[in-house]
Amino acid sequence: MNKKLIFLILVILLVPTALAAVWFFSVSGSDYTPKNVSSITLTSPDGDCWIYTEESEKEFFTTLAQNLVSIEKQTYCADTWTLYRLELERTFDTDTFNLCLARDAKNCLAYDDDGNWYRIDTENARQFLVREELEGVYTNSTYPSLSLVLSGNEYTIEPQSYKWNYLLADGSFSGMTNDGHKVTETDLVVSASVGLTVSYSVTPDWCDIKIFNGEELVFSGDINALGQFSYKNDAVLRALVSAEWYQDDSKLYYGNTVSEFLFNYDVRATASLNKDSFIPGEIAYVTLENALNDNFFIQTNVDTSKKLEVREYNGKSLLALPISYENKTGEYSISLVSDNSNIKLGFTVSERLIEDVDVSLSNATAYEYQTALESFFSEISLETYASELNEPKWRDGFITPVIKFDGEKERYWISAPSYGAVQIVDGMKISVKNFGTHYIKSVDFPFIQARAVTDGIVAFAGTTSAFGNTLVLDHGMGLMTVYGHIEELAVSVGDYLKKGDLIGNSSDSGIVMKDAQIFFGVMQDGVFVNPYMLINEQKSSTDTDISDAPYKF
Repeated sequence: MNKKLIFLILVILLVPTALAAVWFFSVSGSDYTPKNVSSITLTSPDGDCWIYTEESEKEFFTTLAQNLVSIEKQTYCADTWTLYRLELERTFDTDTFNLCLARDAKNCLAYDDDGNWYRIDTENARQFLVREELEGVYTNSTYPSLSLVLSGNEYTIEPQSYKWNYLLADGSFSGMTNDGHKVTETDLVVSASVGLTVSYSVTPDWCDIKIFNGEELVFSGDINALGQFSYKNDAVLRALVSAEWYQDDSKLYYGNTVSEFLFNYDVRATASLNKDSFIPGEIAYVTLENALNDNFFIQTNVDTSKKLEVREYNGKSLLALPISYENKTGEYSISLVSDNSNIKLGFTVSERLIEDVDVSLSNATAYEYQTALESFFSEISLETYASELNEPKWRDGFITPVIKFDGEKERYWISAPSYGAVQIVDGMKISVKNFGTHYIKSVDFPFIQARAVTDGIVAFAGTTSAFGNTLVLDHGMGLMTVYGHIEELAVSVGDYLKKGDLIGNSSDSGIVMKDAQIFFGVMQDGVFVNPYMLINEQKSSTDTDISDAPYKF
């Protein structure tokens, strides 16, 4: 075959291969152009991601990648560089560079996933660093944060308004401003014994702290003077912290911030009893001062049926401790322990002499009566009722649970047994002492009527073995009244009754003593107490029918 012909054939065959090789190398290695790069992705250390497909953006990033200069392997240092990730997607592959960016454009490096290190061209780095996406490179590009240290725990308060300027790599300043001022709602608790410590991530040239209780200014000073701040009692206080960083040629930043936040100021709590000696059936009232922020663990050797609770009302903290008839004569105490306080109060319980009483039942045996009394609390099921009353409803006193007189004519009388009396039925002593008191109808009237002694919400309306149709009214702060032997209940759980509202006529429902009657009892946190602590019985139609409230608000 002709040699020229053979050479021509070889040339024809090799040209496409050469062209393919040229094209292949044009889209691989370090040859980056806007044409062979389809898209570019930049990811910040915080995970923010930007994708670029416009020609001008591809031109910028491919020029940066094209001008990378190989250097010896370096050791990455987070204190020196801020790490961004750059991905250049091409037809057959994606090249990835980890950009080690510093404020100094001369010290910006990169490395790829194979561990090869490069220096970023200084001019390219300078143009790159002024971009908005690179804000994270500047350690002082964002306003300094305000830190609070409380009992060893540190909290960060973001400013509600600020004006901040920071130096860019090209020598110019960039600024940010926010005037959306509002108070930061917090659950911060500042203990008076520990105090409040304030600091900034960047020390300001000037700082002023003002603390308010409502509109009253209670402190004004700088960070160093804050250690001298104290307040007289528990309160929700408002702190206004203003700081300024002066402009200076040697600084990388300048500006000002204003932060405002609320905190609970917690003074060591104190407590007092309403008196130091009680008799069974009374309620010991503990008044706590400066206890609004305390979560108390309560212990007492008084026999109580429920967990005691400190209740908040009108800026006060109150605890009611019922002294039931089961508590014997002796010395007693109550302890209240919180993270900030350790309180112990002592008192005595004196003997209350009550004679045993013979009880005549019309429709039950002694054993049936005892069993019915023992089952009372399980039958009324108050645990399923969640009262929404967070304040007492008896501040203007109580009235008697029934109307005693019709003109000058007696309408009913009180029967034995008295509260706390041991009851003897057919020679058998009932182990459960009498819960309350009983109102017996007069022979001149076929029935008597029960009424609400003060405002309250119906917590139970149903039947109990001992008292038949029974109503329990919740008056708030753990105080409830019980009405038994009602003919018909016309109310439901959750209904609101006002003082004096009719509850119902007397009946013989339940286990009754001799004649039809109304049972009336008073409970504090599930413990029956003496009802005559709350009500005064009328002796004539001209007597007052109002009693004093147990709490004086």
